[in-house]
Amino acid sequence: MTQEASQLPDAGQSVSDTELLHLDGLIGQTPTRRGSMAFFRNDRGALTQALRAYGEWAQHEIAFCGRFLTPGDTVLDVGAYIGTHALAFAGFVGPAGHVHSFEAQPASFALLAHNLADVAHVTAVHAAVSHNLAGASILLDEIDIAEPRSYGSAAIGDASGKRPKIPVPATTLDALDLRSCALVKIDVEGMEDQVLLGAERLLSSCAPLIYAECNTVDAGSRVIARLRACGYDVWMHLADAYNPHNWRANGTNIFGNAKEAALVGVPIRHRAACASLRCGPQETFFEIRTLDDLVAGMLLKPQYPREVLHGSSAFRPGGGHG
Repeated sequence: MTQEASQLPDAGQSVSDTELLHLDGLIGQTPTRRGSMAFFRNDRGALTQALRAYGEWAQHEIAFCGRFLTPGDTVLDVGAYIGTHALAFAGFVGPAGHVHSFEAQPASFALLAHNLADVAHVTAVHAAVSHNLAGASILLDEIDIAEPRSYGSAAIGDASGKRPKIPVPATTLDALDLRSCALVKIDVEGMEDQVLLGAERLLSSCAPLIYAECNTVDAGSRVIARLRACGYDVWMHLADAYNPHNWRANGTNIFGNAKEAALVGVPIRHRAACASLRCGPQETFFEIRTLDDLVAGMLLKPQYPREVLHGSSAFRPGGGHG
């Protein structure tokens, strides 16, 4: 059961790191698989729903990524939101490893920094990660945590016009100049290819496994092109949103048959392991050889037609759909 954050001035229009946890009624706290986590009460996204119901989120994909991590590894978490994956990765790599966790939205970053405060081997970075913007800034619509909506799906390219655009720092993954990196997880709402474009040196020198969210064929095709240009094979990982073995042993499935989809960039050193990998009953893992494979994979995601295809030109009046 969730509870009020104990140290919860009044909600302002713009939220600073130090003010965030004093927004009475807007921030909650709940026990999870990886310790107590603060969350936005008005977030209607799947992540917060899952944390409140199950004490975890995306456990299938977290466990999948964990198969490729060992103590001492370095992980990059791009689009970290409030830190569910960063905390899990920190557990996999241990104190000898390190996790760099990037989040662009100021309010989300403040909550991320709070949730990671007690984990010394995770660095929270307030920045938008892209392709050639190191040392610059980028404009985005700031989320309003007093307005109920899905905050985790806010994209840099949003143009709602409801709130003034704010500048946030921008960087590239190559700017880290890492000597080693085992895994890069990317969840930036359709801008995954831009992150990869700014990581070409990293991919060439460190050959990390790439785990990139895939919500559309359009965005997925760009990710595939970038990965192949860097010498990677590409696979798809589909996983049920609901985990029947969740941390709270909650048998009520609030997600129905919904699935999460990701493209997995496989470097040469992981090809054999991926080819022989056997996933659990709530997962599907297959190689993407053609764009038809990508389309077929997306159609295995039950919510894809409703969330994406029904908004396409083919489904608009006069679009020829019958």
